Amino acid sequence: MAVAEEPMDLTRVQRGALYIRLPAPYSTAPTQCYDPQIDEYFNEGDVWSSSYSGCKLSTCVDINGILNVERYSCPLVSKGVDFKRLKKENYYCRQAWGNRNKQFPSCCPSLQCKYYEKGKLMPLPKHMYPLL
Repeated sequence: MAVAEEPMDLTRVQRGALYIRLPAPYSTAPTQCYDPQIDEYFNEGDVWSSSYSGCKLSTCVDINGILNVERYSCPLVSKGVDFKRLKKENYYCRQAWGNRNKQFPSCCPSLQCKYYEKGKLMPLPKHMYPLL
């Protein structure tokens, strides 16, 4: 039996660069944004993702009185890495690809690190990751 994932507050996740902005005709309802990928309408300020989004985070924004769907890409993994600490602690890190069948941010690449303990390469606990 599969375990359902906890719903994530997408307003608090880190996002990357603005990928695309879609004004009308994608926003055909004057008071809502329409996402043709999932055939749903959203209110201004709503944030969503789907497994059909191509790993993008979407939000409905008002720009000069016109509602737009903005899509954001994944944040850069390397942007938050403390490379000095990584080298000092002798950690071995790589960028791992996310699961593209999942919603944002689970579909995004992530940092995966290992370290040596008693001569054996072990997964590094997340709280020890060399992040800025």
